Amino acid sequence: MAKEIKINGHTSFSKTSKSLIISEEIDEKIFTSKILKKDISGYKFSKKSKSNNQLWWALAGLITAIIAWQVSTTNYVAIYGSIILLVISFFLYLDHILQKDKLILTIYFNGNNIDFHTEEEDLEETDEFLKKIN
Repeated sequence: MAKEIKINGHTSFSKTSKSLIISEEIDEKIFTSKILKKDISGYKFSKKSKSNNQLWWALAGLITAIIAWQVSTTNYVAIYGSIILLVISFFLYLDHILQKDKLILTIYFNGNNIDFHTEEEDLEETDEFLKKIN
């Protein structure tokens, strides 16, 4: 009997008596992999911190807005150009603040490993599912 669990929006695990079956949907096609249960040596959950790229671009936009405001000889360009740069910087900053840390599930088998992004809400259910593999 196979039990299935979704670990994110496009990846699901199911298990049979001898194997773990991984189904992943990519570009409306479903790819399936099978790992024998006896080959799985372990798994772990880890958090991957969010990228700081948006924060650095927001800071660069703020500095550019101040420089454009100070250097520009035309009031129209100085005021409106700086406002546009500040609005873009604000949205980049918001994107950084609202971005969640990513939760990574790593499965170890036969000296190899495979990583999956998973959802925080499904952590306990996924953990219980994987504990019962062997």
